[in-house]
This record gives sequence, C-alpha cells and structure tokens, in this order.
Amino acid sequence: MDKSHSSLATSNLGMPLEQYVLAYRNAIMGPPDWFGELQHERVLADIEKVSVIGRARLYNLDNISISTLRSILHYSYSPSYYRVLGSPALISGCIKIMSSIRGLGRESSLGYELGYACLQIIAIGLGACLLQSGKDLGFSVEESPAAPFGPEIPRIYEVSQVTSQLVAELASHLGGSLVISVSEAGALLNLLYTDRHPFLQVMRSTYLQGLSAVTFVLWRYATYQRSLKGSQETGKHFASLQEVLWRSWLVSTPHEQATFVHMYRWDKGLWPKGGEGSTVTAELQDSNTVIGTFIERLEPAVGAGRKVTLPVSLSDLINAFNYVGNYFRPGCEGLAAGYFGVVVEHMWHILSNQEGNVPLFNRAVGTSMLSMFWYVYPPQITHI
Repeated sequence: MDKSHSSLATSNLGMPLEQYVLAYRNAIMGPPDWFGELQHERVLADIEKVSVIGRARLYNLDNISISTLRSILHYSYSPSYYRVLGSPALISGCIKIMSSIRGLGRESSLGYELGYACLQIIAIGLGACLLQSGKDLGFSVEESPAAPFGPEIPRIYEVSQVTSQLVAELASHLGGSLVISVSEAGALLNLLYTDRHPFLQVMRSTYLQGLSAVTFVLWRYATYQRSLKGSQETGKHFASLQEVLWRSWLVSTPHEQATFVHMYRWDKGLWPKGGEGSTVTAELQDSNTVIGTFIERLEPAVGAGRKVTLPVSLSDLINAFNYVGNYFRPGCEGLAAGYFGVVVEHMWHILSNQEGNVPLFNRAVGTSMLSMFWYVYPPQITHI
C-alpha cells in the first residue's frame, strides 16, 4: 500500500463508534438530517478529492474530514446516483483513509464515523463495479421480488438485492475487469479481520449495502493468493476470510444468503471447523456479541401482525452452528437459553414444513448440540 505524508486530525474523524451506531441506526433508507441538503457539485468535488488519494502513491490527508465523506454518502441513498460511487480510484482512496486511521494508533479503523463512512462507500462502490462488470460480461439481472411481509421494499433496498444476485453469478465466472488491486484487497481483508469485533458490533446495529460484494472481492483475493502460493502458505488468508464472511452472514439479509452459499459451496476453505478442530480465541465480550447476533439472526421477524421465520438453508445452519459454537466459553451462560430457543424453533419450522433432507437435518441438529457439549466439556480435557 502507498503511504500518507500527513495525518488525520481527531476533529476530522466524526462521531465515535458508540455514538454513530445509534445515529445511523435509523438512517438506512434515507440520509440523516445532519447531512444537510444534497449539493451535486460538492459531491462530485469530494469524490474527486478522495479519488486523487486513491490514484496517488504519496498522498495528503489534510483536506479530508468527515464532512467530505458525508457529502459523498449522499449519493449512496439515491438509486439514480449510486453508480457514480463505482469508481476504483474512489474505492482505493477510502481503503487508504481507513488504513490511515489505524496508522494514527487508533484501536480500530471503525472506531470513528470517518472509517464507517469509508466502509459504506467501499461496499457500495464494489457493488456498483460488479454490476457494471456483470453487464460487460453479458449477465442479465432480474429484479428480486418484494419481501413476503409488510409493504413493498423501497428502490434503494432493491439496489442491494440486485448487487447480491449478480455477485452470486459472478462467483462462477473468472472474467471481469480489475476493481481494486491485489494489495488493496489484502489491506481491506486485514482491516476487517483486525477490526472484526467492532465490525460485527457496527453491522449488528446498522446496514451495509453491498456487503456481499465486499465478501466476494475478498474471497477472490484469497483464492488468487492460493493459486499463486498454494493452500499451506495462504492458510492465514482463509482464516481471516472465514471470520469476515461468517460475521457478515450473521448480519446478512435473506436475499444476500445466496451469495454466501454460492461461495462456500465452491470453496470448502470457507467452512468453519467446530469443536476440537477449532483454533478460535476470543474475549468474553466478543463471544457474547457473536452468539447474541446469531440469536437475533434466527429470531422470527415480526411483520404484518405475525411472526415470520426467515428462510435459512440447512447447509448455512450447519456451518453457522460450527462457527458460533466455537465462541461458547465460561461467562456465556446467560445466552445458552436464547441460543437453544432459536435453534429448536428454527429446526421445528424446517421439520414441520418438510424442508431439506433427513440426513442433513439430523446433521444440523447434532452440530447444534455439539456446540454446548464443547462448552460444558472443553476439548483440552475431553476424551471420547
């Protein structure tokens, strides 16, 4: 990665994490009030300002502040303008800004609003680039149907649906044009893995358009490294990617599931190991966040005056059980009832609707139970 010869002032970083997750929680379908009026000339000027950083080997951050990124984020709320964010130079500039935040000695690139805004632009930009790449490759993308409950989804939600659908198709195709460089993809994977705890904390409370586009690009980076260096030398890339992908799955919307399924069916390197095969180490707070997010993920949604169990495939559940089960440890007792509650409810829903095949269903039930077994009898003292 290239380097900055100036640093970001704390006053330019925006709100700290604890404040911005609350502020952006209700700003999913429209820009927050504090963004002000949309000024097209200023947005384009700010896009160019960040793009200059993306194109430069040595760059200056003196003119970058949270107001710059808020201005650009205006376009992410508009189906008419979001494609403008599909610029490799803009994406590169945002990755460099996020890296610079960590370079200041901050605990996380997502510790302030500036890093979060950069990640939003990166995700939407990657999605827009993949949409364009798909068109260049001759893919046709059908509009996804509205959600099975509640009013019709807004157009901005459909944008994310289309992105997810196209990413799933592109996963089986080796063509396409360069979106970000190998070094930038590696830097982004390193950022999200290093910041995996705040990443999940933030995504649990907000919504990241283009989440599937981010995971797809990172997967392509890891597979590219594996093709060059072999599986043994690139094990760390896949270990990092597993963490990012399954944390993303925990906060994904139903229409994004196809993307994750398509990737991990192609690549068993993305399958998390459970029980004695696990090498996960985590602080209690992170364990509670992972398990708590999983419980929220499987809880029936309330819509149109009734509870609706959102569809999750058995193969998804088996991998998710392995991933989440690795985080059970002393201190997580308060989440055990909630965990088994949603597991039983979801498995009963699958059984009563006669979904899936019996062997896979039995495997899913067994995997979910093993999570608590390894918790009660830790691997280092367990003998079967």
